Amino acid sequence: MLLAGQYQDGHLPLHLQIDAERKRNDKRLAENQQLAAKVEQLQLELRLERQNKFATHQQSGSHCTRLAKISRPTLRRFQIL
Repeated sequence: MLLAGQYQDGHLPLHLQIDAERKRNDKRLAENQQLAAKVEQLQLELRLERQNKFATHQQSGSHCTRLAKISRPTLRRFQIL
């Protein structure tokens, strides 16, 4: 019995260290999950921003194309005169 008590006492610091490491790992896991969620959110925002920029550029480009088509006949009329 005395031997069993000494054996447990000798392992107490190891158990305490293991518990501390588990707590630290749990904290890191929670932080990693938060960061992963933030990265996912930022990637989504960036994707949407790029889509909006592309759509705006496309609209701007088609608007310029329409203006160019309207302007060409007008310019020709002035050149003929």
